[in-house]
Amino acid sequence: KNPIKNGTMIRAKIIDYPKPGRPIIVELIEEISSESNISEKVETVCHAYDIPVAIECQTSFDKNICLDNREDWRHLPFVTIDGNDAKDFDDALYVEHKANGYDVYVAIADVSHYVTPGSDLDKEARNRSTSVYFPGCVVPMLPEVLSNDLCSLVPHQDRYVMGVKVCLDLKGHVESYTLHEAIIHS
Repeated sequence: KNPIKNGTMIRAKIIDYPKPGRPIIVELIEEISSESNISEKVETVCHAYDIPVAIECQTSFDKNICLDNREDWRHLPFVTIDGNDAKDFDDALYVEHKANGYDVYVAIADVSHYVTPGSDLDKEARNRSTSVYFPGCVVPMLPEVLSNDLCSLVPHQDRYVMGVKVCLDLKGHVESYTLHEAIIHS
């Protein structure tokens, strides 16, 4: 049979899961479409599984980032730890070596700053429960201005985060940790 072209959407059955040094083995069930028709297929899948594409509630967000009662972690050289193929960048890390161990700072985008409990957007996000990922696109759980901008820890931008500072000894054992509302600049 002809080889499958890169970008072709298929339906497959897993025969054997991947193991170290060996890829996943699948049985081709059906060739669905080429990359040119993927957006059409995404719409079909969303409709078939009642995945709402449009976010119905009207929202607006203040794009100004203010310290208020947050800690200023912008001087720490955070790096995002999401992979190159990630659709969103919501995790960042900074590690500082100390004489007796390490201070590890973990920052997660603070969506709760923008989505208040009980709001229409909170209800819609709870109803969706997650973003839905397809090859080359995503149906986001939150409005694009949040998922791709204000709650994305993009480089060279101030962002609100929920953070944890973990103090480790030289063997990597946790000595203490503290939780923080902060602002970072990755």
